[in-house]
Amino acid sequence: MRRTASIVLMCAWGSFAFIGALRLLAEGAIVPASVQLQLEALLDVLVLGERIALDPTSAVSFAGLLFGVVALIAASVRDLASEGATIAERGERLAAVSLTALFAFWAAATMAGSPAATLFGSGAALCFAFAATLGALVFDHAIYADETESDEAFDYVMRKIELAQKAAQRDESQRHDRNEDR
Repeated sequence: MRRTASIVLMCAWGSFAFIGALRLLAEGAIVPASVQLQLEALLDVLVLGERIALDPTSAVSFAGLLFGVVALIAASVRDLASEGATIAERGERLAAVSLTALFAFWAAATMAGSPAATLFGSGAALCFAFAATLGALVFDHAIYADETESDEAFDYVMRKIELAQKAAQRDESQRHDRNEDR
């Protein structure tokens, strides 16, 4: 599979955002009681940390934003896994957009002092994770970049150099022949 590092890290971000959105929905307590109990039981297994003190409206709004980011991440993973270079490059752009959206969400929540920022944990660890993911995207882009255009340009330049060398050799032999005739 191509772009493995990018795909694995984007899947991790997608899982993180999906669990965060579920956590916010559970915190908002807007679903029916039977579903709420099942959701909280699931989150007790998946989530470490304290409850987030958000009002239901904010919790649902933030969950909606995170579900949107999950959709972007899913689209980017689908495209990154494609064999087509153009589609995979679109996946790289979608991955960058989704990471930017997550980073903006964290930065805005942190600057506003919102309890939703606690979803992301430590700021240093989060920034490291963002940097590692962007590094994987750049690495995969460099490894799998379509170089046919540069290869064609290189071949063109090499043909011109060979033609110039042959012409120079021909001119040299003609000069040499003229000098012998004198």
